[in-house]
Amino acid sequence: RARRSHGRCHHEDRSCSPKVGTMSHRLRHIALLLFLLVCFSQHEVVSFAAPQPAADKKNVATSLQSNGVESVELKDYGPELSSFMGNTRLPASLFAGAAAGAAFAMPLNPGDTFKVALVKRIYALLMMSSLSSQLLSIVVSTITMNAIPHKSKQHQLSPSLGEYIEKNYNLEWSTARFNFFWGIINFVIGCGLRAWVSISCPVFAKAALGTIVSATLISMAFLNETERSNTGKGIIMLPVEFASLLFGRARRDPFHAVAALSLLVTVVYIGYAVPHTYNYLLTTAP
Repeated sequence: RARRSHGRCHHEDRSCSPKVGTMSHRLRHIALLLFLLVCFSQHEVVSFAAPQPAADKKNVATSLQSNGVESVELKDYGPELSSFMGNTRLPASLFAGAAAGAAFAMPLNPGDTFKVALVKRIYALLMMSSLSSQLLSIVVSTITMNAIPHKSKQHQLSPSLGEYIEKNYNLEWSTARFNFFWGIINFVIGCGLRAWVSISCPVFAKAALGTIVSATLISMAFLNETERSNTGKGIIMLPVEFASLLFGRARRDPFHAVAALSLLVTVVYIGYAVPHTYNYLLTTAP
């Protein structure tokens, strides 16, 4: 009888236990499926864009030579740009999956102190911003990579990859690049804030925060050096370049105009709501 009663209690405990399928597990599965989809589409696009017929290679590259001036090779840099877009898209999918799984990891509680309540709100905003930025980088990179093989005959031949991008895909390249780096910055700042309030020991909490800040600054230093060598501009000009190109395209295309207006309204709303939330927590948080 004791064994039967123990078995019944054990069976009832298993039946009354909560289901395993939590929101974080579902988001991780979605992120994994997104990464596999990106890898598959990356393979398909590269295999479609790389080969070129032998008859078209003569039309792809030409040479200009006159009065003893050194010849300049003109060609279609579409495959090179497609490869660069793929290099941005794959890590963006990983960060998007990580941000999606971590966005709801710190729920708000009525008993939170002022510091914890404020950090939780900033953390949620940073993770959602990181997720949105990485998804935008993935979508723009995918669309551009699929459009390059179909529009390669319409593009003018260029002497360099930078000039090819500036003539044909300036906004697309700037959007994918800026949102990828902006998403990473938001992600690491959110991880640092989470470590700061989650680790109970203040010494190790500050050490974890300092480690993340140091790694972020080193990465930004390499990024700034690369940007200066490639474009002659630092990382400070990345958001300025993206905004100017987006609003420039908005003058010609109504969809881009709506997107630019939505972005502008969101930025203004965040700037207005953050001080209001700060004052609200000062008066209500324990």
